[in-house]
Amino acid sequence: MVLERAWRGVAVIYASSNGLPTAKRIEDQLKMREIPCLLLKYEQADLDKLWDCVDYFVFVMAVGGAVRAACAHAKGKDLDPLILVVDDAGRYVVPILGSHWGANEGAKELSSMLGATAVITTAAEQIGYTSVEEIAAATLSKIVDLKAAIKVNGAIVRGEEVCVDVPNLHMEDLRGNFRYGRGCSYAIVFGEEEEQENVVRLKPLMLSVGVGAKEEAEVQLIEEAILHFLERLKVDVSRVGVISSVRSRVKDVADHFGVKFMGFSFDELKGFRYGCLTPPSQKLIELGIGGVAEVCALLAGGEKSRLVLRKTPYMREVTVAIASYEG
Repeated sequence: MVLERAWRGVAVIYASSNGLPTAKRIEDQLKMREIPCLLLKYEQADLDKLWDCVDYFVFVMAVGGAVRAACAHAKGKDLDPLILVVDDAGRYVVPILGSHWGANEGAKELSSMLGATAVITTAAEQIGYTSVEEIAAATLSKIVDLKAAIKVNGAIVRGEEVCVDVPNLHMEDLRGNFRYGRGCSYAIVFGEEEEQENVVRLKPLMLSVGVGAKEEAEVQLIEEAILHFLERLKVDVSRVGVISSVRSRVKDVADHFGVKFMGFSFDELKGFRYGCLTPPSQKLIELGIGGVAEVCALLAGGEKSRLVLRKTPYMREVTVAIASYEG
């Protein structure tokens, strides 16, 4: 499910009391699936802050109001959260932003949860084909050339053969006339090769793993936790550029993986500011720290790093957060 990959969370925004019951149903359905969720009334929601902090917005209101809100904040196809609109009665789910990037699939999944109808208007998804943007999202990659993506999406819709040369992508998960390898008139590839108008180049993002751990957490458990969440993201250790923590023994895990380790002190974490951190526990507030795993991941990833996995506990002893950055 694409909604279960909404590691940065879903903001459910309702406009009136008429939509509150539907908004609460959506919140309940998401939380049942362990999807991070915020339920807010429209007039109380800080969209300026939330826009860069969550993966999905679900507006429970009229489409027109949601469109106006989205237009005021939209920055670009590869930067914006995915936007779904649900009517107050919960009868229809309409993707209005990020259709190819997962909003269409999210609309279908949410409509199934609610017993509603998903209103899909894009050609590729109407006929059930996988878009370039879906492949990029699934592989935690950046589309280097959006113009080429438009051409290749057109070829996918027409049923033309499209070659895919992307590591760790399961061909059986793709819907359309795809073939693994090279040699097609249209292609989707990993690499830095020369720009071609019919070839979409994907740049794999590097990952920064931040780890929080109790004093009694053993090295083996920390390693197990990191591998568990990488598997959930469907990437392997080769994509990890750095592992960081305030616990020095996490270095043993990084050394075993052959990955750079960065150790931080609690004092170094205190000065960190990032508007999208998960609200800290009372203990962290008392220490003057906004977080451990998330802050470590973002500090190690650099100024332009971005959370792709919010801090998530493992076996009650280890917490892992993951940020992406361009290597």
